[in-house]
Amino acid sequence: MRTRKSKNYQQLIEFARNGFLDPFKDLGTFDCRTLTFEEPVEVLENKYSGSPYTPFWQAKIQEMREVYTAYQRELKAGREPKTERVGYIRDEQERTSFNEKVQLYLSLGFSFSEVAEAVGYSEKTLRNSFRRSEWNQMNDLVFYDKEELKNGKMIQRSEIPLEKLKEKSCCLTFK
Repeated sequence: MRTRKSKNYQQLIEFARNGFLDPFKDLGTFDCRTLTFEEPVEVLENKYSGSPYTPFWQAKIQEMREVYTAYQRELKAGREPKTERVGYIRDEQERTSFNEKVQLYLSLGFSFSEVAEAVGYSEKTLRNSFRRSEWNQMNDLVFYDKEELKNGKMIQRSEIPLEKLKEKSCCLTFK
């Protein structure tokens, strides 16, 4: 969606032509997450006089707020990620970018259904093209001696000495 073609954007520009109110600054604080204004119209103050707006201008501001909210909804809808694939991968650069993206998701532990939703390909296509076992990252085992931990020393070991194993005085963690 181009903002210049938007009907709501054009309406906001028409409101701005009156010169008294700026539809992008004078409507109050806008919360983009909830798509609402934080303060009521009655609380807004005229930037020229410092007093609240008259009932005529409050009605105009309310009307402008509705148009501004509709405009923000249009912008938000244009930024939503697409869950469907638009076309096929055509060149080598797109292929490598796609592979890197899928490999990153798999190495981070996402399921094939989550990856399929993120990249826009079917789960079956991804399962046929990629193996999860190639991209799962396993952590190395690390062992600590309990006596050393009690004394405040944190020495990592990659294997357990046999005498410690018989005494059961070691602690197992993942790196």
